[in-house]
Amino acid sequence: MYLLVDAANSSATFFLATGLQQNKMATIIGSETGGNRKGTNGGNLFFLRLPNSTIEIDVPLIGYYPLVEQPDEGLTPDIIVLPTLKDIKDEKDVVLEKALEIIDKD
Repeated sequence: MYLLVDAANSSATFFLATGLQQNKMATIIGSETGGNRKGTNGGNLFFLRLPNSTIEIDVPLIGYYPLVEQPDEGLTPDIIVLPTLKDIKDEKDVVLEKALEIIDKD
């Protein structure tokens, strides 16, 4: 199984990627995830929208924190693939291409 990730993966998808990697259930491909290995707030959130400014504040109701010290970063993939600005401009999905290349070799 292969899981493609980037900074958009936080919260539930951060936990999914972390669990799959720790249990060696998938090869993680892409760039560092969102979320934070030091501790991620998730589970239940309370959303408060301030009436005059319409700014929304997310207040975590449940926090998840590791029992051992972790780095202040997201999850590092097993295979790092960093799209360039040219890739994005050309609408080229280099992460998917890398995954397909690996699958073709298997």
